Amino acid sequence: MLRRLFLAVESHSGSSRSPGSASSSFGAVQSKRHAASKPGAGLATSMQQHWRVKPSSDVPTPGWGLALPIIPSSTFKMMDAAHGARLHAKDRSPEADEDGYVYGRWGNPTTHAVGRMLSTAEGIDIEAEGSCTYVFSSGMAAITTTMLTLLTSGSHVVAQRCVYGGTHEVLSGILPALGVEVTWVDGSSIEQWSAAVRPNTRLLYAETPANPSMRLTDLEALGALCLQVNLSRPAPERLAVAVDGTFGTPFHQQALSYPGVDISIHSCTKYLGGHSDVVAGCVTTRDEGLLKRLGHFQKLLGNSLGPWEAYLLGRGMKSFVPRMRTHSANAQQIAEFLEAHPNVTAVHYPGLKSHPDHELAKKMLRNGFSGMISFELPSYAKAAQVCERVKCIHLAVSLGATESLIQHPASMTHAMVPEEERAAAGIPGGLVDSKATTTAATTTTTTNQHKKTTTTTTTVQQQCFFFVVCGNLVPGGLVRLSVGTFVWPNHVIQITNYNKQQPNNNNSNKTTSKSQQTVIWNASRLAQRRPVISSPT
Repeated sequence: MLRRLFLAVESHSGSSRSPGSASSSFGAVQSKRHAASKPGAGLATSMQQHWRVKPSSDVPTPGWGLALPIIPSSTFKMMDAAHGARLHAKDRSPEADEDGYVYGRWGNPTTHAVGRMLSTAEGIDIEAEGSCTYVFSSGMAAITTTMLTLLTSGSHVVAQRCVYGGTHEVLSGILPALGVEVTWVDGSSIEQWSAAVRPNTRLLYAETPANPSMRLTDLEALGALCLQVNLSRPAPERLAVAVDGTFGTPFHQQALSYPGVDISIHSCTKYLGGHSDVVAGCVTTRDEGLLKRLGHFQKLLGNSLGPWEAYLLGRGMKSFVPRMRTHSANAQQIAEFLEAHPNVTAVHYPGLKSHPDHELAKKMLRNGFSGMISFELPSYAKAAQVCERVKCIHLAVSLGATESLIQHPASMTHAMVPEEERAAAGIPGGLVDSKATTTAATTTTTTNQHKKTTTTTTTVQQQCFFFVVCGNLVPGGLVRLSVGTFVWPNHVIQITNYNKQQPNNNNSNKTTSKSQQTVIWNASRLAQRRPVISSPT
């Protein structure tokens, strides 16, 4: 029986949330769908434990593998005609039960097991409520399927201005071509959200923390607005709230814990997968009616995740909790370093007291403030120079992996957004986006500021100094940085100014090349470098 292959994914501790009853229409009876606990209360008990994967309870545990099995079959055998009829009559595929599966596009045991893991991460009691997550072939597949499920010609969506570039393209190009009206608002202003709602509004779309501005949307207030609007609406006209929480992840923020928030979306390519080796996305909702509709659209659009990719995602999620602890701890120290640097004009990180949403972040984000940092330099040219001159970090898009990545949003992830719209969304040409790595390191950075050389030494415990700027750090540009998770014991990096040739220590009359003088490793430790990820407690 196929059931003997089904997997149950459990956390070491049960959810503190009482199960909610599913509603046939999104937005209905929110109080039943959300426990009366503090938002994110289940996080402390469920998310700070690592997950284990084991066979379902009716399968003897001894002799069964602990790793998530890959079931690559594109089709599944039916026992008889009646069995086939039952399978095709189901309206919530690919939810697994005793009847099994039909076809790979409709669902797969491996993919379903990962969906259960993601539901657990969102704070859902899967034993009481079942899997509430569909896994998609990419984050954009998850986003577009959600929008196509909720929006039709003549309907209206309200979205915040600062969103991922691909999301902006869908909202500004594809949806209007299908007859959907779009209104842009400042995501941090609940007044603007409220004023934009119309009788034909069907969706409020938020991204928090926002990419790449790192601004936050008050999900408690946004959910309350949705509940208030729905009090006077019949079921077919109800408003839904969808939240892209990719930057925050369920470790810091569980969107569905806020009454009125219907849908949580993640690009699983990022922190949930965590290793830059799989492209995936997910959508989670407790609303039974909406869940069925999402599954129907996924089946027809054909954008479900394959079993091999699902396996990689599930494997990455096993280290999700310790990775997120390290990402966040490193990013906090790096953000503080950048904020103190005289040539950085602004740093956008919710963990800094200077961040405009810092107080909201302390309420919404738990266990730290994520591993994403954006900082500003006055021009595109200087931002590009920084991206090209950093060491111990890779110039690449995406985020959330063990490697540290840096990018320039205005010319990369948000290049498709018109310049005036980028400016309105708080994405100047000088913004740099970064993601940091983690290494036990003592780092010495030498920079040339106003033709005067100064030296700053920074020690980071159990972290790698992911971001090192060489030469003249002249103001100019927004950069995004993603902080990674490698640990290189006793690793020393010496950075020198390579804008000008400098005397060789052995002969003051000679100069060394840029490649010779830029980075000096502690040679005695170089051979000992190896990645280390701490075990969950």
